[in-house]
Amino acid sequence: MQRFVRLYVLDDLTTSVHTPRMDLSGKKVAITGAGGFIGRHLVRRLSEEGAHVTGIDLKGVKPETGKRVQWIESDLSDEAALKKQLSDCDLVYHLAFPVSDWEKEEVFVAALKASDLICKICSEKGIRLVLTTSVVVYGDMIGKGPIDESTAHGKPTGFYTEYKQKQEENAIGHMHRSGADIRIVRPANVYGAGSKPWVNEVVKVLRQGLPALIGDGKGRAGLIHVLNLVEILILVARDDDSKGEIFLASDDNHVAWHTYFSDLAHLANANAPGSMPRFASEMLAVAGETAWKTFGLKGRPPLTRQALMLIGADNDFMNTKVKEKLGFAPVITYTQAMAEIGDYLKTTDL
Repeated sequence: MQRFVRLYVLDDLTTSVHTPRMDLSGKKVAITGAGGFIGRHLVRRLSEEGAHVTGIDLKGVKPETGKRVQWIESDLSDEAALKKQLSDCDLVYHLAFPVSDWEKEEVFVAALKASDLICKICSEKGIRLVLTTSVVVYGDMIGKGPIDESTAHGKPTGFYTEYKQKQEENAIGHMHRSGADIRIVRPANVYGAGSKPWVNEVVKVLRQGLPALIGDGKGRAGLIHVLNLVEILILVARDDDSKGEIFLASDDNHVAWHTYFSDLAHLANANAPGSMPRFASEMLAVAGETAWKTFGLKGRPPLTRQALMLIGADNDFMNTKVKEKLGFAPVITYTQAMAEIGDYLKTTDL
């Protein structure tokens, strides 16, 4: 399947920037996972662009409100209902997928089935689809040098990585068989005020005085602010020439794990982040996963191999393609983002 990935990635980037052709004003756009961290920001941005937005998420998820925004509760398992909901859409964003390094496999199986169904519907109806996966598809290739869209899938370290890879492979299969207008975006580590994995959970660890860093923490954190990701998602959808393309979505990658966690500690009024040697981290991750699986323990282990794959490595993600092909320029800087997070932490009880 890997050979198909490369079929849909431009080998030679041009320095010219394509003029976006899809005017989102007045377009009918559906977003799955619209109540999530990324989804809410995307709903707001599309509403500002003048699109008619249908947000789709699970029952009980608080709906995002706004001009020209409607809400549907769905787990994406009813094919007939989903066909009806997407039938008159010009554009679909599929964001819905469990983001977890410790979840039962059947949860990911269901998410993969829903993703494949959405690819099928959009393919049959000729709807433009922007599908978000994740940089975790690179697996154990992370930390082995610069990574861009042409880097092959690496060995997975958990179900999340494995099923994100399968999600891409299935979507690429639809492109290959029917010429479906699918564009894949691989977000790096998405942060910003309210980000659960990269702000809220990290702040909790820091305030508890637990080790947050692996080794010296000099590796790059591979961050992208949620507003910069939304900008890329908009650019990818607008560009008529991006059919069948894959895009790695990352900010200018210069912030190290040590810098980021230290800045968060300062904003959270916590002590400087502690660290754990790499060898000890690997032992803890393997031992923890084994114990949780063997004894069926609740919650998640203190460290997983998947978390170690990111925090313990140099996340050397390249954003050359989104800049040169789409004309991406960050809408928020790291300094501005940390100021935003600081204000958020002053008013939020974590």
